[in-house]
Amino acid sequence: MTRISLSLTILSLLLTTIGCEHKTTYLLPNDLVGFWTADEPRYEGRFLELYRAYVIIGTGSTEVPKVQGVNSVEAVPEGDHIAYHVLSTDLAGVQYKMTLFYTPARGGEIRFKHMENITWKRQTDNNGPAAVVPQKTPSPTPQPKARKGAG
Repeated sequence: MTRISLSLTILSLLLTTIGCEHKTTYLLPNDLVGFWTADEPRYEGRFLELYRAYVIIGTGSTEVPKVQGVNSVEAVPEGDHIAYHVLSTDLAGVQYKMTLFYTPARGGEIRFKHMENITWKRQTDNNGPAAVVPQKTPSPTPQPKARKGAG
């Protein structure tokens, strides 16, 4: 390999690495936090409840929901949506990988990589728990101290 072609190869790899906007964190972003359901009849009774540090998956009315702690989240922008690659672990120590495609359209929608034709929407009405989006908690205002000798 010539020196010029080697330099071009290295430069190409460097630009590809810099150009990728992958971001890995250990918490789900606020955009995903909430109670999600699908209108598809075959998913009736199923839900996805997302919090910053854990995931609850409801697979039907007779089964106990599965709780998984979030290990890592990688965000990859892809056109009009963001692909979130989530690695989580359940209470028995079994690891899971899921890819969610999130778009902010219509109040937020999620699609799973393996079933992109099913749209999951955040519920904010009486059909499920309200979306839990952490808000900044205001600091309490300190009460004025009584002055000595006043009274």
